[in-house]
Amino acid sequence: MTNLGGIYWKTGKYQESEKNLLEALKLAEEIGDPKYLMAVEDNLGNLYDDIGKPALALEHFKITSPLEILSPINKIVKIFFVRK
Repeated sequence: MTNLGGIYWKTGKYQESEKNLLEALKLAEEIGDPKYLMAVEDNLGNLYDDIGKPALALEHFKITSPLEILSPINKIVKIFFVRK
């Protein structure tokens, strides 16, 4: 579902992308896979950033930060682009 959501996102079908990514998020939470959860949250953050919903993007990026090992510079860059 994450890949399908990404394909919809890249082809401009944002509602379908969001729908698939939210389904993938539910599945990731159900199975308890932190890597899959991180990927879905990151994709949702990128989607919301692209469609002009920076507050939602930031919510999803904040969730991914504790799940992944990022340098402080990467975290700042991620937040900077969401606020832009």
